[in-house]
Amino acid sequence: MKEEKKYRVRIREFLNKDNNDLDSSIIAYIQDTSERDFDYKKVAEDIVEDKRTFPYYREIPESTPTFKLSDCYKIITIDFTLDDDEEEDNGTFYDESNISIKDIEYKFDLIINTLITLKKATFEEHELYKKRKKLVTDEVERLKKLEKKK
Repeated sequence: MKEEKKYRVRIREFLNKDNNDLDSSIIAYIQDTSERDFDYKKVAEDIVEDKRTFPYYREIPESTPTFKLSDCYKIITIDFTLDDDEEEDNGTFYDESNISIKDIEYKFDLIINTLITLKKATFEEHELYKKRKKLVTDEVERLKKLEKKK
């Protein structure tokens, strides 16, 4: 029987407030591996006895934090590979990604700060747009009044 996955975080929200049949959403999740079986002694013994020919770190239960952002036509998926930034390169573990937890933190911070900055600039631009629209509306009204006087 297949074990049901547990999640530390599992979020799916639609970006459009009005449900309009368009799949515009934000999804974020990471599995909870805290109860996953792991025989660290067996893995260590096999490493010492050189019984494994593939990367040993794959035997350690881990989860991949995943972030998906979609509009009606495109999907952006970002998967963050977990790793220990203090892991020594002593040949025992193999990691093709070479990404540390500090790299992941940097990526999260960069994405969050970029979105915050973009949000602020968007509201500033919106206010400028409203002022310009009012100028045009006022000028149209002025020109209409002049037209009527003729």
